[in-house]
Formats: sequence, structure tokens, C-alpha cells
Amino acid sequence: MYCLLKLQGWMGDALFASEESMYNFDLQSIYSSFLHSVEDDQGPISGDVPFVVPGGIPGASSCNDIAWTSAYPILTGQLGTFYGDSKAADQHWDSITRYMENLIRAAANSSQDLAVCDQFLDWVTAVGDASQYIVHGATAIDRS
Repeated sequence: MYCLLKLQGWMGDALFASEESMYNFDLQSIYSSFLHSVEDDQGPISGDVPFVVPGGIPGASSCNDIAWTSAYPILTGQLGTFYGDSKAADQHWDSITRYMENLIRAAANSSQDLAVCDQFLDWVTAVGDASQYIVHGATAIDRS
């Protein structure tokens, strides 16, 4: 939860601590506020979201590191899981759709047909050629 209270919270850190903190504490309003900050910083053209919030608004052809930005749809879904908050998915549906469409565009432009958005390379070994590794992530939220 510390990352949500910093001036700039890293998306991956917010996700990493989310299950434990949502299960044990009533943090619905804090996570809701964080998700609104993510949406506020969403790229108006690309639909991409930053990996640090609040942060710079992503550019037109941006595809920020998927290991970090995938926190946006996952955290939105967790609000439903842990707090029964179905409004979060409705409130962020259009924004998350734009985010996922950006990943689909990135995959369409990739020779592997995958959204390879891994500029930090912090999920692979530092030894050898990191280009052999492909990071692919996707998530879904049930709107029912």
C-alpha cells in the first residue's frame, strides 16, 4: 500500500501488494482513487497508461511495460473480488478497453503477434540476449 501513498506510485508495486492489503484492510477508497489517477494519466491517442502514477501522459505510439501497466485492469477487477465493487468495472470500462486496444495494436505490429512491451526487462535474466524472451500479458474483467 505504501506505493499508493507516495507522490508517484509504481503500478507494479501497487499490484504486488494489492491482494494482501485488500484482503486485510478496507482500502477500497484508496485503490479507487489510485485507479482514477491512472485513467486521468491515460494517453489520449494511444490509450496506454503510465507505469508510474501520477506520471507523464503516454505518447501516441506508446506501449509501456506490460508487466507494470497491466495493474490497471487487474486492480479494477480486484475491487470487485475483494469489495464487491461492480461500479469500478463500469467506471473504467471504456478506459480499460482503450488500454487493451493499444496492446492489440502493439501485437498487430509485432512480428510475433504479441504485445512485446517490456522496456525494463526486469522479468528476464540479465545474462545473454534478452530478445529471446517474450512477455505477454492480458486480463479480463467480468462486467456481470
